[in-house]
Amino acid sequence: MSQAVEASLALRVESAETNTVLSRLSGMRDLEGNPEQVYIERFGNARAFVVKGIPDPYFNAVRGLTSDDIDRLDDILAFYQEHQVSCRFDIPPFVCPDVLLKLAERGYYQSGFHSALYRLADGDLPAARQNEGIVVREMEDNEFNHFGEIYAKAFQMPEFLAPAVTKNNRMLKDKLGWHYFLATDHNVPAAVAVLSVQ
Repeated sequence: MSQAVEASLALRVESAETNTVLSRLSGMRDLEGNPEQVYIERFGNARAFVVKGIPDPYFNAVRGLTSDDIDRLDDILAFYQEHQVSCRFDIPPFVCPDVLLKLAERGYYQSGFHSALYRLADGDLPAARQNEGIVVREMEDNEFNHFGEIYAKAFQMPEFLAPAVTKNNRMLKDKLGWHYFLATDHNVPAAVAVLSVQ
């Protein structure tokens, strides 16, 4: 397999992540009363996400911005100003330099990286290694408290956020395409994983 990633494949990976965020945040927005104050707006190819109840930059970000959307940039910024939320742009590395220039003119600059891992489903997967005592299985409804606890610890979040993480994931468990997994080590909850199938 070539080490270089073609732009078309990178766009598919980027689109898959944007669609996953859209599905997650749409589910949160649709809860009675919109308790997390989720707002989603489309600006051409770009999706702007605001989650006032969760001030995480991952959720309060613009995704899918292309050179076709340069004329909508001020509208996007006005959307975030209206909601009084900081705006972050998630820009793939192959974006047109004109987009980066327009963002720089408005005071934006590269401040970090976000990696997306992928594997083409083009053949047999390598055999899983067996490790005595470790079991990975779909999570049961009554185990969701483990999700928030493990997730908060893994991302070094304050412990008091664990119940909110549990709640914001539990509501997706029965939504089409969402799957939650629990790994145990000798029957002790050790890790969690989420799979969103599109």
